[in-house]
Amino acid sequence: MGPIRAALALRLLLLVSIICLPAMPCQAQWFQNGTPLCQATGGQEQPVAVSDGTGGAIVAWEDFRSSGDIYAQRINGSGLTVWTANGVGVCTATNEQFDVEIAPDGAGCAARTASRASNRSLAWIGFDT
Repeated sequence: MGPIRAALALRLLLLVSIICLPAMPCQAQWFQNGTPLCQATGGQEQPVAVSDGTGGAIVAWEDFRSSGDIYAQRINGSGLTVWTANGVGVCTATNEQFDVEIAPDGAGCAARTASRASNRSLAWIGFDT
């Protein structure tokens, strides 16, 4: 058998092995009913999330516990909240903040935008993970 046929036979054997292996049972690593990120009064809407780079995530949302601000919470790889209960205020400036976005900034932090209702300006705010 030539080297090309041997390589093809090996690939076919590998493919058949993967297809025919029984599915392995898996178990969720986080809590069955989830972990509340915020239980403050008022509505919490439009959540967005980004990986924290360590198996967890940073979640930001529009929060109406007062006038419409942006809050965030970090949840670790074990499913436990890391920051202050009910999240940290990322942008609590005067007027309503909305259209929240977050993204890693390459320095172990996450950045987010907030549109202020009064003048529709965009603000990038960094916060430590």
